[in-house]
Amino acid sequence: MSAALTLAPPVSRRLKSLAAILILLALWEVAARLFVPGVNPIIPPPSVLVTYVARHAGLLLISVQPTIVAAISGFCIGASISIVLAVIFVRFPTVEAALANSVVLLHALPMLAIIPLLVIWFGIGYTPKIIIAALATFFPVLNGALRGLRSSERSTLELMHILDAHWLQTLTKVKIPFALPYIFAGLKIAAPQAVLGATVAEWIGSRSGLGSQILIALLNYDVPLLWACMVACALLAATGFCLILLIEYLVIGRRSEPLREED
Repeated sequence: MSAALTLAPPVSRRLKSLAAILILLALWEVAARLFVPGVNPIIPPPSVLVTYVARHAGLLLISVQPTIVAAISGFCIGASISIVLAVIFVRFPTVEAALANSVVLLHALPMLAIIPLLVIWFGIGYTPKIIIAALATFFPVLNGALRGLRSSERSTLELMHILDAHWLQTLTKVKIPFALPYIFAGLKIAAPQAVLGATVAEWIGSRSGLGSQILIALLNYDVPLLWACMVACALLAATGFCLILLIEYLVIGRRSEPLREED
């Protein structure tokens, strides 16, 4: 009985979310047909988008492949550097004090200002896209990892100190297990950001990918292609989020959300 009550709220939330999405799509369909008429409307209804995507699936599949490669590569590089840097910051506070302002400044730089420089330095290809995706991934994962590594219980750390444990043992057996929910929270934010970074980089620094197709559609005033690429980007970002969610469930068995008090 208690198990059924425990499972009921998540199922109910999913059904409500699905119902909200279906209602939103229905309202979009009706509003687009009533208030935005025309052969090539600026806001096409969902049914038109589905038909267009089905008709041009080959083009979209070819375009999405470079974006996936750049987003995954940049995500893995940015996340790895962030976690390693977070460990260094926690182990050596003086290093964090020296580099903290530089990290914040790097995060504050707009991507559109960096991309032209990367194209000049590395040329048109995968390198600028991967770097931008890595930069988009870097700060959310670093922030989550830092918070997580500092969230360990004081009593557990004192016990490891009493047992004369090496700092590497304390890191692997105490700090990292406590930090995993925070790290995954940062990864779930960073996965869609990596897709966004790779797509934005393709506007300037690439001749292929979803970002390049978005620019081509804009120049040709191909509204259905523009919307189809936008939908593909959104689905790609959502897929990345769901994959991190699945890995999180397999690793720690629960979502990285604050626990609610039960009645």
